[in-house]
Amino acid sequence: MTQSSYILRGTIAMATLLTPAVGLAFDVDPRDYTALPEGTNLNILYARQLTAEDLNADGQTVINDLDLDASIGIYRFVHFTKVMGLTIDPQFLLPFGTQEIGILDDSSSGMGDAIAAATVWLHEDAEKQSYFGITPFVIAPTGEYDSDKPVNLGTNRWSYVLQAGYMTRLTDKLALDLVADVQWYGTNSDPMGGDRLEQDEAYQLQVMLSYDITPTTYPSIRYSWRKGDESHLDGVAMNNEVDTSTVTVGLNHWLIPGKLQMQAQYLRDIDVRDSGPELEAFQLRFLQPF
Repeated sequence: MTQSSYILRGTIAMATLLTPAVGLAFDVDPRDYTALPEGTNLNILYARQLTAEDLNADGQTVINDLDLDASIGIYRFVHFTKVMGLTIDPQFLLPFGTQEIGILDDSSSGMGDAIAAATVWLHEDAEKQSYFGITPFVIAPTGEYDSDKPVNLGTNRWSYVLQAGYMTRLTDKLALDLVADVQWYGTNSDPMGGDRLEQDEAYQLQVMLSYDITPTTYPSIRYSWRKGDESHLDGVAMNNEVDTSTVTVGLNHWLIPGKLQMQAQYLRDIDVRDSGPELEAFQLRFLQPF
């Protein structure tokens, strides 16, 4: 297979993986599945810098000068309320940023696909700090998109995610998070290089541990595994299914206790078994309850 064919396969695969919605909205941070009191609001701002040089196909590195660089942000608003005795948190996410792929000599900037979501907590025990919730996401095709460009912030299709998360305390200081989700994709009727782009569902698992060093500071580690996402262009399979494992290390600290929290994370793909870029990223998150 020629390098241009690998690039086309990789570009179609990365169209989803680099969408800000996927990179930030569905990667759950430690203790995110904690149900907060009714009436609590959150302003959250994410900033992530992603890079990649290697592109894998069929489990082998086929390109080592991809020169991928993306600066992605998301503003997220969350409101906690009660419905029929259950805590829910309707929320809205608005992605934005820039991304470029040097080997394609193309870039994109502007707004990404907007996201609406709401967690419903089916179990919450504040005393034991044990919680279980289910979160549906709807991703609307509002982002910047041009079918003549290989790099876009938007995807030109609707997508849907169903996620379930469980958080509990193993000890007074050690917390465990378990999260699983599945993502379904609508059809892009105006893709680059064809007339119809469809994509198989993707599955993701995340396991997190976090430990209280002090009442205001806790480091964390997250392992995540994602599989699926194979694309079909005009009915032809692109053989670009992903099977990727990622490790993230982070530190959360309340700059102003109860009023402003900062989180710093470093993540890296440690095993890209099938197709996709080997991503490395650094992320900051600022959270303001009010």
